Amino acid sequence: MMISLPRSILLKLWVLWIIAKCTLKISYEFNSPSAPVVQQNINNFGYELILPWFTGAMWSSFKPIQYLVIFLQICLVLLVCFRVNGSIIKKLVWFLFILAMYVIWLEPWLQMLVDPWSAKWFADLGALVIMTLFVGIVDIGFTALWLCLTWLICRQLDRDF
Repeated sequence: MMISLPRSILLKLWVLWIIAKCTLKISYEFNSPSAPVVQQNINNFGYELILPWFTGAMWSSFKPIQYLVIFLQICLVLLVCFRVNGSIIKKLVWFLFILAMYVIWLEPWLQMLVDPWSAKWFADLGALVIMTLFVGIVDIGFTALWLCLTWLICRQLDRDF
């Protein structure tokens, strides 16, 4: 059994993107924060709000989800490079899509309930409405993008495997 990148350009880019975002997340986790606590909270809030749009559940605020996603994505790269059964890979891709939707749509609201610091941002009703509309519109756009890319990747997996 030989390791080989997929033939499709889309799948090659996808595998490289998985490697890049896993590397970014792991290097971020090993980086020791030296900023004040307030600055760390602002940075974490930004990472937890913005990066899930691009990387999915890897930037979940719940560590078990982060570690599960990193593990599954590393397994996904290995399955693709070792050309294992495409149906297993497709199921894994759709599972990661569902986790990404959880992090994009539900986790910010759960985080507000768990973390009182982030809830202070939404104490004002006007700010809550404006932020909800803005984030909701962006969430809809990224959900459509994630859905299209997941569908295209699964379709390409059908062709290559």
